[in-house]
Amino acid sequence: MIDEGVLITYYLDMDGDGYGNPSNTTQACSLPMGYVTNNQDCNDNNAAIKPGAAEICDGVDNNCNGSTDEGLTFVTYYTDGDGDGYGTGAGQSLCADPGTGYSTQAGDCNDNNAAIKPGVAETCDGIDNNCNGSTDEGVLITYYRDMDGDGFGNPLNTTQACSLPTGYVTNNQDCNDNNPLEKPGQTWYADLDNDGYGTGATLTQCLRPVGHKVATEMVATAGDCNDNNAAIKPGAAEICDGLDNNCNGQTDEPIAVGSPWSSANVGSGANGGASLACSPGNLTTFNVSAQGYSTPTGDVTHIVYQQICGNTSIKVRVAALSGGGWAGITMRESLAGGSRMVALKTQLANTGIREARSATNGPKQTQIFPATLLHEWLLITRSGNTFQYFISTDGANWQPVGTVNITMGSCLYVGMFAESINVNTTTTASFTNVSITGGNAPQVNPDNQKGVEAVTGLVQPSFSLFPNPATGEINLDLTNFIGQELHVEVYGLEGKLLQSRKIAEAQPTERLDLTALQKGMYIVKVTDELNRASATQKIVIQ
Repeated sequence: MIDEGVLITYYLDMDGDGYGNPSNTTQACSLPMGYVTNNQDCNDNNAAIKPGAAEICDGVDNNCNGSTDEGLTFVTYYTDGDGDGYGTGAGQSLCADPGTGYSTQAGDCNDNNAAIKPGVAETCDGIDNNCNGSTDEGVLITYYRDMDGDGFGNPLNTTQACSLPTGYVTNNQDCNDNNPLEKPGQTWYADLDNDGYGTGATLTQCLRPVGHKVATEMVATAGDCNDNNAAIKPGAAEICDGLDNNCNGQTDEPIAVGSPWSSANVGSGANGGASLACSPGNLTTFNVSAQGYSTPTGDVTHIVYQQICGNTSIKVRVAALSGGGWAGITMRESLAGGSRMVALKTQLANTGIREARSATNGPKQTQIFPATLLHEWLLITRSGNTFQYFISTDGANWQPVGTVNITMGSCLYVGMFAESINVNTTTTASFTNVSITGGNAPQVNPDNQKGVEAVTGLVQPSFSLFPNPATGEINLDLTNFIGQELHVEVYGLEGKLLQSRKIAEAQPTERLDLTALQKGMYIVKVTDELNRASATQKIVIQ
């Protein structure tokens, strides 16, 4: 055996750091090249790793003391994907900064949005902006339900949101969220009688006061002169009752003749007119005037009439007569001067006259009978083709003054008339206590397209106008007169003719220019020139 018992163990120092690998040894009598006598190296492939080396933060036992990164400061780092300085997850304890993408602060609740992190201001967006576990805390807005859409909210019905929801508003001032008219600042107009016209008196409040409306619910917010009577209002018919029925500042003022009455000239040259007025005792008075001169074969009068079919009677009192002519009552087949007719007339003197024409354009039979100034009541009755004449001093006790049999149509023009004595004199007659009894108004034949006489009687003309009230031009609905020759007249309430227009062939709608008229109420009269029948409508110019 050679060198037994005296050989020395040496350790390989592969990395040349002066420390040997305990796992790589050799025995020799003297130190071989690349070996050392100690076995303290823990990594013989890295000269920087050896006993006594400075421990650095690299996850390695740099000084071979059996510990890794001992003595160094460790910090917990969290993944910070959005770079906002706050990380997420469990974190890692590291002795060196891992660099971009990590943060030492935890608590991020959305690592994909740098604007979301602890400590930022909460905004109203449905997101937990500050990562405190609550959403939109402290920043939600209270909105109020606006069920009726009037712009004001119900204080008892709320919601919270970041922006205005549909059907909500920001105020809570509504007093009734089921009625859009009831809202703060609403102007209410008094209409105590519910006739659609106000007096101009107003209240401004949320809830509707009793007897009040908003402007859109009314015809006019002012102009009613009696808000305790629904029959008294602008545009109402003036009646003989001692009241200002139409609120025009006048009481029982004369007005144009209106439905069911019409007025027209009979024959040529009468140049007449008619109006309604009031007499003492609130008696309705028909004032009728005419010029011209009648002949045996042609009457020239102005008549106020109704068209009546069947057996009937007309009774009047002649209250006044001026101009030297005649006041009378009549039943006639048409408004033509030579129409078949019966008439009873007076000059309020010592005689009266009864007339009858049995043939169209033939001479009329005239009979004078004795009378007195007191015989101011006139009566004609019809029974079939028998006509009887009566006069009276009191309207109760009647004296017959004649009977005549004339064949006439079923439907006649029944009314009272004024008749002058010459073309230069205007005769005016006033009639009160006017009544027509019995008979019926003519029935319209639906197959009668031109308004001429049908089997069932004469067509009662009618038309409408719009707008009403108006400020100038108006439209006349003349559907019932298409193709006919018409005469359109406009009268003041006192019966004065203000405007006249001829229409050669009526269209369904015709325009009428009233811009020259002042504000007020007027009567529009349409006359069918073929049948001499007329109808009227009231118009208010604002």
